[in-house]
Amino acid sequence: MGDLRTFLGLEINRDREKHTLQLSQRRYIEKIMDLNGMRNSHRVGTPADPHIRLEKGRQDFEATPIEGQRYYQCAIGLLMYTMLGTRPDIAYAGSKVSQYSSNPNSTYWIGVKRIFRYMGRTLEFGLCYKLSGPGNGFTDADWGSGEDWRSVGGIAFVLGSPAIS
Repeated sequence: MGDLRTFLGLEINRDREKHTLQLSQRRYIEKIMDLNGMRNSHRVGTPADPHIRLEKGRQDFEATPIEGQRYYQCAIGLLMYTMLGTRPDIAYAGSKVSQYSSNPNSTYWIGVKRIFRYMGRTLEFGLCYKLSGPGNGFTDADWGSGEDWRSVGGIAFVLGSPAIS
């Protein structure tokens, strides 16, 4: 049957001579950008805007079940699949916008669209695995620095090149 080229939205390129395995999601990202009307949007260089602070919405605001919650949660799911597949560069921004999926307002949508606009600029980004050297592990946490006092932590395990977890 030959070498595997695509699998569940992942594009796979294996170079046996260089001992590398490249993973990307270009076609998947283009598809989800079309689905969300973001294909021809203005491109940006970062997945999150440092000038917009995402905070819990007002008590009296309630998003509509269809437009506010369903579409927002669908967009978050598409972003999360991309993040887990080949795009760890959107992990922080994706985790921030996903915290508000139960009652999203227009500010949260701005954050989601910003991530789509960033991915449109970086379609060629992906992961390239090449085994070399020992593995390492890293961890970090902010210990409740936000206004809601939630801690955000993360881990990364590296084996040769990009993180494997």
